[in-house]
Amino acid sequence: MGASGFTGPNRKALGFSHFCMAGYSVSVNVTESNRYFESFSVGAHANFVSDVDGYSLRFSWTLK
Repeated sequence: MGASGFTGPNRKALGFSHFCMAGYSVSVNVTESNRYFESFSVGAHANFVSDVDGYSLRFSWTLK
């Protein structure tokens, strides 16, 4: 869960200045089987704001 906000004079250029999100991510530790990476993570988040709903897909990794 989280929230984001925009600042500055054009913060409402998209029609909103903040949004909230909720989602879930799963991480896999590959430290022992890979010499370049520590872990990989994949997840999905739903984004909520007045008059706009959307989603984010997430893929990330951690280097050694």
